[in-house]
Parts: sequence; structure tokens; C-alpha cells
Amino acid sequence: MAIKKKKIEIHLLLILCIGIGCSNNNNFLNMIINKRASRNVNFERGKENWEKRANKNNIYESLKYLTKAINENGENLERSKLMSQACHFTAEYIEDDETKSDSLYLLGKDTAWSFITKTDSYIEGFNKFSGDLDGKKIAGIDNISENDIEVLFWWVKNYVSFIANKPVTERLSAREEIETALYKILSQKPDFYFGGCHQIFGILYARLPGVELNKSISQFETAITKGPDFFGNYVARAKYLYPRVNDKDSFEKDINYILGLDPSNVPEIGPENLMEQEIAKKLLQKSSSLFK
Repeated sequence: MAIKKKKIEIHLLLILCIGIGCSNNNNFLNMIINKRASRNVNFERGKENWEKRANKNNIYESLKYLTKAINENGENLERSKLMSQACHFTAEYIEDDETKSDSLYLLGKDTAWSFITKTDSYIEGFNKFSGDLDGKKIAGIDNISENDIEVLFWWVKNYVSFIANKPVTERLSAREEIETALYKILSQKPDFYFGGCHQIFGILYARLPGVELNKSISQFETAITKGPDFFGNYVARAKYLYPRVNDKDSFEKDINYILGLDPSNVPEIGPENLMEQEIAKKLLQKSSSLFK
């Protein structure tokens, strides 16, 4: 989709250049290049601040610039993906107010969804299905191309984080589209984000009534096997699964294990691991209320 648009823009530029005349071509092209460069400034500043996301001020600066970048071009894959990821990071680790966290999860979810529903692959799957709107949405998700899979991941990551502690009816009504998205991601990029799909499955199955908890146990085990360096896999298991099965010993084992590790061992997720350790400390402090 984005590639097609770029090709069209290039063709238009060539036509306009010919129409303006050779003597003015350089000035005209320079004007276009400068305009495009100015459009990228917000995205680049957003990325620069994202790299410093362990600092609260930087992550909010990142969101500010990424929001501007999305407003300039919300159909750009990299912008949509990073904006959705930054929303999740801020909601999960930085924002203490639950209402504000929920708003950020929803913003991350909506940003990703806005991009997804404009992709050729989603539109093709949506239009080919001859059924109700929910079925067409599922078909669209199931048809997402590999190129757009990572945006789909951050859509479902924000979605499940938002509904994890909401009324059970919300989790049940969202189950089919969430499972469809997760299976689609696993079929294309099974190890993406340190076993991220399996962690999400683990959380979802621990929070759905009528689902055998062995499913959650298995998914968390797979997440940790695929992403042993991501502390969030252990913390999510301790937070969502072990209180359900009343296993305080395993809860404390997971928490104490990651508290004894160096969060900077994997620089790519150093900020996330540092934040997960803080969540782990808080969970440990309120363990008496989790296991009564």
C-alpha cells in the first residue's frame, strides 16, 4: 500500500517537473525534498526519545512526536508500529493512573487498527467474506500479510492488556478476534517479541472462565522457552496464573528469579526488563492479598 503510494508520488513529481521546465526542476525538486524531510523530523525525534524510554520524560516526548508523525501520515507502517508500542510501554510501565493507562492502551490499539484496516491484505480478506460484519473482520485479520504482522501484534498486545481486568463479558466477546490475530502472527513470525504471542495467550486463558488452566500454563512455559531473557514472561505468569492456581511458592520463585538478574544483559529490552523488576517488587509486596 505504502509502496504504491510512493510510486504514484514519484510519477507525479516527474510529470510536474516536465511541466515546469528544466530550468526550474532543481528548485522544484529541492522544495519537495525539503518538505518530505520536514515531515520526517517528528518521527525521527520520536524514535530518538524512544531509545531513551527508561526515562519518564523521554517516553512522553516520544509519544508527543510520534503523535505528530501519525497525524502527518497514519498509513506508514513504521510510524504506526512504534506509536502503538510506545503507547503500550507508557501504559504498562510509566503511568500510575489506571484511567490514563487504559486510554493509552486504547490509543495504541486504535492506532494499530487504523493502519491495519487500510492495508490491501485486510481489505481483501474483509471483502471476500460473505457474512456478517464480525465475520468479515475476522477474515480480514486472518488475511493480514507478513509485512504488517508486527503492527497486528501491537494491536492485540494493547487489546489484551486493556481487557485483562475488565468485566468478563468484554474478554469473552473479544476472544475470537484475539485468538485469530495471535494464530495469524504465530503462522508468520512465531518467535516475535520474545515469545510474545504465547505470553498473551497465557494471560488471556488465565482470565477467561471455562478455559482449562493447563492451557495458560502451557502457553507461559512456551513463552519462557522462546523468550527466557524477557522478564515480562515471568512477571505475567506470576501476576495472572499463579494466584488463579493458588501456587505461592512458584509465584515467589519467578519473582525472586528475575529480581536476581541484570536487566541490562539484553540491551534491546533493557528498559522493559528494568520496569518489569519494579512490577515484580510491587507484586511481592502485596503477595499476602493475592494468596489468601
